[in-house]
Amino acid sequence: MAQTITKGQGDWLTTLNAGLNQIGDKVSSTKVSGTMINGCSGLVDCTKYTIGGRTLNVTQGSFQIGFDLSSSTKEIDFAQLAADVDAGAGIAYSNVTNWAVVGAVSFNNGKLTLTISNGDASTISKGTWFNFFMIRAY
Repeated sequence: MAQTITKGQGDWLTTLNAGLNQIGDKVSSTKVSGTMINGCSGLVDCTKYTIGGRTLNVTQGSFQIGFDLSSSTKEIDFAQLAADVDAGAGIAYSNVTNWAVVGAVSFNNGKLTLTISNGDASTISKGTWFNFFMIRAY
């Protein structure tokens, strides 16, 4: 519902807050944590926002890979999410030996997978930290 505030209105803050409260009644959120797998460690959080009849999932975190990657092994499953989470897709990034590593993060069968998309994956060793961000709206 639109709120109208007129010039010189003394109780403008009350009018504004009434409008904001209506928005708050339509928004809820649930936070879910993931479990690290394949020797990886770190943190993954998925927040599911319900806005009216729409859903927005935001999944983010950081993790340390559990084994060396190579030119033939450019991907790793690093986390498992709950069955009712739909994480969508996103990106991951890290700095390795003076260059930035970028990768795609995908979600399939409850697992989050990092796939290196630039550079030589053989320079990415066990213990390298990645930050990632994913989003899904439906």
